[in-house]
Amino acid sequence: MDLVFRPPGSVQVLWALGGEVTRRLIEAAVDRAIAPVLAEIERDVVVRWGKAGVHQARPASGLVAPAFRHYTSRAGTPLLHVHLLVSVKCRRPDGVWGSAHTAIFFENTVAWSALFNELVMTEVCQALGLATEPRTVTQGRRPLMELAGIPHGLIDWLSVRVRHIDQRRTELEHDYLTFTAIAATEADVGAPPCRPAVVSEATRTALNRIAARQTRPPKPPMPSRSTAYGHPGGPTRYAASGIAVVDGLLARARAAAAVIVPGYATPWWTSRRQPRTSPELLRS
Repeated sequence: MDLVFRPPGSVQVLWALGGEVTRRLIEAAVDRAIAPVLAEIERDVVVRWGKAGVHQARPASGLVAPAFRHYTSRAGTPLLHVHLLVSVKCRRPDGVWGSAHTAIFFENTVAWSALFNELVMTEVCQALGLATEPRTVTQGRRPLMELAGIPHGLIDWLSVRVRHIDQRRTELEHDYLTFTAIAATEADVGAPPCRPAVVSEATRTALNRIAARQTRPPKPPMPSRSTAYGHPGGPTRYAASGIAVVDGLLARARAAAAVIVPGYATPWWTSRRQPRTSPELLRS
């Protein structure tokens, strides 16, 4: 199973357009979030055996799950994310190898992703002296928590794949509503045209998956971190899409945090000292 974990959009913006120390801190936070998320996965997953999987138990020795950090999206824009490749083969309590119940992965993906985001956001806020605020993406749906002070325009600028998927899903929703109206009219000859007012949440989710598949471009060769963002021209070349890079992005976010939580926006180094670095933060 390929589980993909990516920080929220505001963290992506700060990582892509921030300084080198900021990027290292965010990458370290992402790396450290994987272990507790994997521990949660191991608590949820069960190994099955017997006819129709009648016997179930927790994996006796955990799961095999290597993690790989990637830096770009299929659209070529900055996208820090981690692929966690979880093997569905695990040991039963008697030591025999068995198969994990794969339905659990699909049922808990959203919860695991939410845990990952919470861990990353908490560490980033504590390390850089930032705070969070709700951001409404779709009216009527639960808002997302983002770093305060990060312009929403920059978040949208990085969300190329999301825009493509949303555009295609809107087209599919229109086709779905039109087909439903035609089918209802043909089934009841003489009845006035019937068209549902909204698309149900379940249908929207299904159409979103279809839109994602239909708009999925081929994956380009994956650049290394140093090639993509390890030099001053790395982040700025993505600003050529028309949205200017915000000067002092980190300072802006800290100022917003000071308004939300007065006295909180102080990073773990003081302004009179140079930022601390360590081998962990400087690894590639």
